[in-house]
Amino acid sequence: MDDIKAEADASKNTTSLSILQLLRTPNLRRALVVTICMHLSQSLTGINAIFYYSTKFFKDAGISSNNSQYATLGVGVIMITMSVVTIPLLDKLGRRTLHFAGMIGMTICSILITIALNVSEEKPDHLAVNDVNTKTSGSGIFTIIAALSFVVFWALGPGPIPWLITGELFTQAPRSAAVSIATLVNWSGALAVGLIFPVMQKEINDFSFLPFTVSLVILFLVLFFYLPETKGIPANEIEALFQVPISTALCGQTNQLKIRNNLDRGHVNHGMTEESKK
Repeated sequence: MDDIKAEADASKNTTSLSILQLLRTPNLRRALVVTICMHLSQSLTGINAIFYYSTKFFKDAGISSNNSQYATLGVGVIMITMSVVTIPLLDKLGRRTLHFAGMIGMTICSILITIALNVSEEKPDHLAVNDVNTKTSGSGIFTIIAALSFVVFWALGPGPIPWLITGELFTQAPRSAAVSIATLVNWSGALAVGLIFPVMQKEINDFSFLPFTVSLVILFLVLFFYLPETKGIPANEIEALFQVPISTALCGQTNQLKIRNNLDRGHVNHGMTEESKK
C-alpha cells in the first residue's frame, strides 16, 4: 500500500495515456511488447485447446468415454488446487522463475502429448471410441497424465502471472491502456485457438499439439531476454529498466545499479514524452 501511495503521489501531475498514445510512446514500446508476449504465452500455447475440447481430445486419444469425462473434471480440480498453491509462491520465488518453470514444463508436456498421440494403439472398427465400455489403453493413460501435467504447469506460471505482471511493468499513466491492449491480445489468442484447433486436429491429426510446442519455444526465448523480475521492484524502476540500452532484462545486480544511476541522474523519462504530449 505504501508503494501504491508513493506511486500515486509521483503521478499526480501526469496524464493518463490513451491506447494510441501508448503505441506512439517509444520508451514504453519494449515493455508493451513484453506484455503482449506474456499474454500470448498464456493463451496461444495450447491451454485453451484442452479447456475447450478436453473431452473430445481425450476420446480421440483412445480414452474411454467415462474416463474422458473424469479427466476433464480433473482439469477443473487442478485449476482450483494450483490457485491455492501458486499465490504464496509468487512472492517467494518471483515472477520470472515461476513463469519460465511453467513454460518449460508445458513444452515438455506438449512434446509428450504429441508422442502419446502418435503411439496410441489402433482400435478395431467395431469399437467406437466413445463407447463407455471401451478400455483405456496404456497410451491413453499416458495422454491423460501428460495433458493434466500440462495444465499444472500452465497454472503454475503462464496462467496467473501475465495478468499480475502487466500492472507491474507500467506506471499509472500508461497502465490502463496497457491492460486494455493485453486483454485484447489474450482473448484474441484464446479465440484463435478455439477456432483453429479443430482444423488442426483434422489436418495434422496426431501432431495437432506440435504448433503449440513451437509457439512455447519462441515465446520462451523472447521473454528470457526481455522479461524483468518485478518482485519487490517499484514500477518506476521497472520502467527505467526497459530504457537501459542493453538487450537483456534479467534484473541482475549490474542492471539494478544502472537503473538507479539513471534515476539519480534524471536520465529516465516516465510516462509520456514531450513529443507525445504535443
